[in-house]
Amino acid sequence: MKLKLYRNVIRPIVTYASETWVLKGAIIQKLLVFERKILRRIFVPTKENQIWRIKTKEELDNHRTILEGLNRGKLEM
Repeated sequence: MKLKLYRNVIRPIVTYASETWVLKGAIIQKLLVFERKILRRIFVPTKENQIWRIKTKEELDNHRTILEGLNRGKLEM
């Protein structure tokens, strides 16, 4: 449910008018950091064998990143 909310509401708001953006390193980094923070809140730490564990980058990367969506939007123009 939270992931659907992120994909259908939050991500479109963040990327509004992104077709006109010039993607420089600082903007790319900020977008990736924002997305990672959101995903870490959605996929909260899990308890395995009495130890709390935060999901790794590979476990969170099962979806299209915000940058892939931006690049796809620019190519469709």
